[in-house]
Amino acid sequence: MKIDNKAAIQSLYGTNDLGEKPAFQGGYINFGYWKNVDLNCRQITQEERIRSSHDLYDLVFKHLDIQFDDKILEIGCGRGYGCRELVDKYGPEYVVGIDITPNQIERAKHLHLFSSEVPSNLKFEVAAAGSTPFSDGEFNKIYAVESAQHIPSIPEFAKESWRLLKHQGQLVIAAHFSTSNQGFDMNRAHFPLIDEGIDLLIPIQEVINNFEEQGFQVKEVIKIGNQVFPGLDKWCKQVLDVNWGENFIKMYKEGNLDYYMINLQKG
Repeated sequence: MKIDNKAAIQSLYGTNDLGEKPAFQGGYINFGYWKNVDLNCRQITQEERIRSSHDLYDLVFKHLDIQFDDKILEIGCGRGYGCRELVDKYGPEYVVGIDITPNQIERAKHLHLFSSEVPSNLKFEVAAAGSTPFSDGEFNKIYAVESAQHIPSIPEFAKESWRLLKHQGQLVIAAHFSTSNQGFDMNRAHFPLIDEGIDLLIPIQEVINNFEEQGFQVKEVIKIGNQVFPGLDKWCKQVLDVNWGENFIKMYKEGNLDYYMINLQKG
């Protein structure tokens, strides 16, 4: 089933920019990977919050095994900081970031392409995960950091990713999903963002099935919720500017939600 959530996403990431909230720091809009941050008995610093966002991208990049001749696409690039980090640290042939929200693409261009040091191998375009303007087989690697849970049709995402990737191309997804059908029903009962079409949180097995039905080989599925949700929860309680942080830790502790690293390959 495809959900029309474009208006909800535009509201959250468009003119009312979620990236302006203290919950998100350093230009990134993600929950963070907190393995390298001490969460015990003290306040989290702003630098540590930013580090957690960097570390989440670094974990994805590690799974991508980036080479100098890679042509890479990011789905849901937001303000473009992940793309810029990828270009600066790994130097692939080129990187393209897409986002369905025009405001975010304008921010990304302003931040990374209108400066004195403009990377020649980086660009940003407005496009949806299920419909892009690129050629068949244009990329050999695609990644999505905390955007897949927003995508209204995973089958369309899988189909378009298959079209865009070269043979043996790789897709890495980092996102949070319900752990089961029952877990989804439990999450939906007390998490309004599901029915609002923002965080869809569909069951992880449904996600995997959609990609396998398209032809993808599932190389690896790793749960990393224990390195995501506790840190996010502590930070959100510390900055007190969002009311949804406690929902995620509750769903996680109940066993109905987890955060996944999904590594897929086009056969």
